[in-house]
Amino acid sequence: MSHLRSNHGIEFAEFLAAQKEVETSKRKAIEEDNISSTSNSKQAKKPHQIRISEMVDGKVTPWSKADARTQRANSKLLEMIAIDLQPLSVVEDVGFRRYSATLEPRYKIPSKQEISRQMIPALYDKLKSQIKDELVDVTFIGVTTDIWSTRAGPNSLMSITAHWVDKDFSRKHATLNATSVEGINTEEAISEHISRMLNIWSITMDQVVTIIRGNVGHTVTGHDLTGINHQDCFIHTLQSVINDGILFQRTILDTLAIFRNVAGHFKHSTLACYRLRELQVKHGLPDQIIIQDAQARWNSSFYMVKRMLEQKAAIVDYANIGGIPQVTENHWNIADTLITTLQKFEELTRHASEEGSSTSMVIPSVYMLQRSLAKHADDRYIHDLAGGLLKSLNNRYEDVEKNKLLVISTYLDPRYKALFFKAGDTEKTAVQWLMEEGDVEKTDLSRGLQESPITSTPTKSAIDDEFDQFVKEQGAPQISHTGININNELTLYSTEPILGRSEEPLAFWKINRHRYPILAKLAAKYLCVPPSSVPSERLFSEAGDLYDEKRNRLDPNMAEMLLTIRGNYERLNF
Repeated sequence: MSHLRSNHGIEFAEFLAAQKEVETSKRKAIEEDNISSTSNSKQAKKPHQIRISEMVDGKVTPWSKADARTQRANSKLLEMIAIDLQPLSVVEDVGFRRYSATLEPRYKIPSKQEISRQMIPALYDKLKSQIKDELVDVTFIGVTTDIWSTRAGPNSLMSITAHWVDKDFSRKHATLNATSVEGINTEEAISEHISRMLNIWSITMDQVVTIIRGNVGHTVTGHDLTGINHQDCFIHTLQSVINDGILFQRTILDTLAIFRNVAGHFKHSTLACYRLRELQVKHGLPDQIIIQDAQARWNSSFYMVKRMLEQKAAIVDYANIGGIPQVTENHWNIADTLITTLQKFEELTRHASEEGSSTSMVIPSVYMLQRSLAKHADDRYIHDLAGGLLKSLNNRYEDVEKNKLLVISTYLDPRYKALFFKAGDTEKTAVQWLMEEGDVEKTDLSRGLQESPITSTPTKSAIDDEFDQFVKEQGAPQISHTGININNELTLYSTEPILGRSEEPLAFWKINRHRYPILAKLAAKYLCVPPSSVPSERLFSEAGDLYDEKRNRLDPNMAEMLLTIRGNYERLNF
């Protein structure tokens, strides 16, 4: 450059002029891009242009840690790791780093240590504080628990999820814990950890309506020791009913064994799957894989058999060319019988797994299953299976209408009320229980009304009186305005029409909470409880993904934080 300036002055001047022109063109292009981006705000935004001022010696100047853009990018990175259960080491992967640099070279990816020691704990604490704030005004909470043994070591994980109905009669839930514990297979340890985890969240025994837990013996005893009401998981109980029903049905067990062998053949052979696909095309069947069941879950066996019935033509053809032993027509008939009989069990299991379900479904579901199975008593193909299932169902739910939680939740669900009670005095019992609880709620509500400012009574016109008189003459039920009265509310509620099963019961109570101030509060209490421990179990299906080959040494505290963040991802506002 010095040589050019000293010996070639004209050429040097031309060089400077050309360089200045290039820089001017660059700035002009950037300004035009910014103007274009502003004028087309409804269109997708263009990538941010890197300005010359952001470059030193031709290199991009990275954003500082305090830069708002860095904070936003870090937030999204944490969400990706927690929501997708990515290993923390993803930030060290060459492919990920190259991808990130292509999207935004000024963003400096934080280190694995920075993420684990600072960023994830900070996000966990933020979520925890947010959930605690939500729980401050919650009166009643339904809880689910579950225990899961990790493959990574001797410790187990114990989960707790909370479920409640807020002031707007919307269902809310939160994952509270996924704590690593030792010796959790003892009753005392279970009781101790449940009590400790509830204390951490300042949840009292009086707030907990019930705990829905697994049906294993030591788990039941452990919950007994807490002194808190607890209930069997509805889905676990259905699993036990089905196990009882088919345990001594040799023909069914043999059929399931044959179908498992067929499914296993396709699972372990790519060539077999290719040939099956050709036969599916030949018979105009959908391109579907043959499902392999997990024997511990009855519904996975249901889906395996159902899929094979759907693909029967292709499977029979495949057996004809010697790929697998022939499945006899008798076994196909047994499989068809099995699906027909268990269809309602599958539908109810699915419904009980949904987030919006509550314990109010248990008694109506048991009633409908009993009714359905009784219809098959004379069917020569289904008789034995249906009889075994019905016997087990009756035994396991013999005292279901003596269960206060299930009876009240059913009665306060406007889709069911007393319609599915078999015993003649169950409705009377439900009303008595509600009157006892209503007296307590009435005291609280009356106190609240006394503390409220007195409002003037609206002036009634002659036409108002005429309308009111007409309503009385028609015999339409009315609520007394002389004070809060649980008897009046129960009387009026009993005359309400039954809602359709697809309706949302809490929508009814939201609309009618001023007509039923006491019952609405009790409905929020009893309808907040889910029928199964699936919310906690779902967390541990994710834990199985978390403890994979890349993370088999994951610190238990880090695992809890990641699972808790994952369980509350809806609160991340992403």
